[in-house]
Amino acid sequence: MIYFYHHFLDLCCGSGDLAFLLSERVGSDGKVIGFDFSRKQLSVASLRQHLLSKACYKNIEWIEGDAIELPFSDCSFDAITMGYGLRNVFDRCKAMQEMFRVLKPGSLSRMTLFCSCESVEIRDLVKLVLLFDKVCLLFL
Repeated sequence: MIYFYHHFLDLCCGSGDLAFLLSERVGSDGKVIGFDFSRKQLSVASLRQHLLSKACYKNIEWIEGDAIELPFSDCSFDAITMGYGLRNVFDRCKAMQEMFRVLKPGSLSRMTLFCSCESVEIRDLVKLVLLFDKVCLLFL
């Protein structure tokens, strides 16, 4: 299914692991935006991009910013990923609203959380996620 999507946003991308995988999937015709608030993490991702030097990695752009104020137009992305990043976002509801604002109609979003499902914070997060019907959470 993921092969039909060409314009990805990897939120809270850190050092770029998911962005690199996504760029391999979309190939040279696609575009991947790695987005993170940490300039240091983006520097690591950029360095990895140049060291690994695969042709498909040329389609990745690294952008520094805040997940609660995405600098993209409405309906800009076919898909959004967020690997473990939601736990680090101060205003999770606003971040999710922003995610769905920039997703194209019929698009998808995937998040991964690494935590105990029994924590109160996670139960509250799951309730929040259920408000947004495009999200699939993977608990590890």
